[in-house]
Formats: sequence, structure tokens, C-alpha cells
Amino acid sequence: MIGNAIYPDVVAFITLYQGPRGLKARTTEVLHSQEEMDKAFAGLDVTLSAKVDFSSEDVTVVALGQRDTTGYAVEITGIICVTDRLNNLPNETLISYHECKPSWEAAEIPTSPMHVVKSAKIRAVVNFSPV
Repeated sequence: MIGNAIYPDVVAFITLYQGPRGLKARTTEVLHSQEEMDKAFAGLDVTLSAKVDFSSEDVTVVALGQRDTTGYAVEITGIICVTDRLNNLPNETLISYHECKPSWEAAEIPTSPMHVVKSAKIRAVVNFSPV
């Protein structure tokens, strides 16, 4: 066989919410249905910027949990699906994210930074990786 048998595919995503009013617990997860999303966001006062068609899309959530001050943020930086056809290994999806910490004296106001995105259905084992 000529060439590489590992095929990385960059998955496009759209931000639905990014801000300081997220989940109180640290969370990294992929939601596959409206029911899962309703349960995950129960009691949260967050408006998503677009609708999700769960027949063809999933929702990825990265939340830092509650912080004691302002200045924290999180951003999903990439979703890559890797296929290894040579070794017949299961597909793997790598979701990278960046955590920002305050670089100044921050106000003592509790925040819960969260980033929520939608993408095409993820049909693979998922691993989250801070960068």
C-alpha cells in the first residue's frame, strides 16, 4: 500500500454560545439528542444562537465550571476526526480547547465559562485535549 492510511478530517463547527454563564460543574461532552441537551442545560439561562438538527448534527460542550472571579474563558479550537484504515482501528475524534485565565486583578464575581458548538454528527470515540 502506498501512502498514509491515517486520514485526519477537520470538522467544521459553529458557535452556539460562548460566555460566562455556563454550567457550574467542569464538563466536556458531546450531546447527540435534544433530550441530552435539555438535561445538560436544565436550569441554565443561556440562549443558543442557532437551532440544532440532531438528525445530522451534534453539540459539543466545554465548560470550566464555576470560578470565583472574572477573567476566565474557554474556546473550542478544533474538531478533527481521525480514521486509521490500515490497522482497522475505530475512528477517533479529537476536540481541542483553550482555557484562558485572568492576567490582571479580576473582579470577585463568580463566572462559569462555557463554549458550545454544533457540528456534523460525531460517530467516533471522542477525546478532549486542552491546548
